Amino acid sequence: ARAVQPDGAVAWGGGVRAMRLRLGSRGSDSTLITGGADGVLTQWAVVDGTLAGKITEPVPLADRRAAGTAFDRSTFGVRAIDIVPGTDRVVAGTSRCELWDVDLHPERETARVMTRGHAASLRAACWHPSDPNRFYTACTSGAVHAWDAEKTAMTKRCSLAFAATSITVGGDAESDAQMHVAVGGENGEVL
Repeated sequence: ARAVQPDGAVAWGGGVRAMRLRLGSRGSDSTLITGGADGVLTQWAVVDGTLAGKITEPVPLADRRAAGTAFDRSTFGVRAIDIVPGTDRVVAGTSRCELWDVDLHPERETARVMTRGHAASLRAACWHPSDPNRFYTACTSGAVHAWDAEKTAMTKRCSLAFAATSITVGGDAESDAQMHVAVGGENGEVL
């Protein structure tokens, strides 16, 4: 439901659905990026471990949709976000099965849909640790996808026997042979 906050700002009910902390380099302040049930990404300053306020105005993904598209904001929740290390670039998955590529830098703020029609609610996303154009997603249908962000194309797909709710990528960033993708499920599964 739509609600007016004490400061007059309009907010939508449903809460925060995804967040990532981008650590500052060498002791500098960090940034928290949140995605809400309202389809909005927000950057927050974190100073000395304390949430210090918004860095920029929130970025509503819904407002970036093509003009004339029917849209019900209450069903458009951000479900997964991840940040390309060292950048302002974010991948966001939504409950409407869309995948968004978002640049949160204040001087070049952009958001574009990379793909629609993911098999189910996209619950997790993770960038490759060294390739800024490769990332992975997991959804509640049990599908895991590898993506090429530059080409906006899926490069690999794997089906699991459980609903995937989290994903992470790690290993030797210089050698794909040493990379590992871990996926977690809603009932405690890990693969």
